[in-house]
Amino acid sequence: MNIKKFVDRRKELRISQVKMCEGICTQSTLSKFESSGRVPSLVILTQLCTRIGLTIDDLNSDEISSTNQIQKQLDTAERKLAMGDYQTVLQTISGIDEEQISPIPLRIQFYYLRGMLNALINRAPEVVLYDFSQILNDLDERTIRFFRN
Repeated sequence: MNIKKFVDRRKELRISQVKMCEGICTQSTLSKFESSGRVPSLVILTQLCTRIGLTIDDLNSDEISSTNQIQKQLDTAERKLAMGDYQTVLQTISGIDEEQISPIPLRIQFYYLRGMLNALINRAPEVVLYDFSQILNDLDERTIRFFRN
């Protein structure tokens, strides 16, 4: 969620936090949202956004766009990997910043593709195993994926 967009819009309109939350929530609730990202209830957030002419989708649009773009890149890389086009997969995977991937299924797909690619191009075993260990040990905490025995 792009909280900075919310804060910038409120400040652009020169609305204080006290004025902003009148009749909606406490100033403390708004402050926690703006400073530490503690998202209020959907009803409160909707009313706050409406007051400054935004929607909740406006606050999420950058994140959704980025996630969709990463999903497309990973899907393309997966198809190219199946066709043996390792160079294209390497370029695609190298162009993705793994820190920007927040949804767990996308992170799993990313590490799976990078691990498979590294195995297929004969990288060192520890490099290959690192990616698969990310899936098995770090991302799949609830043991719900088929990757576990």
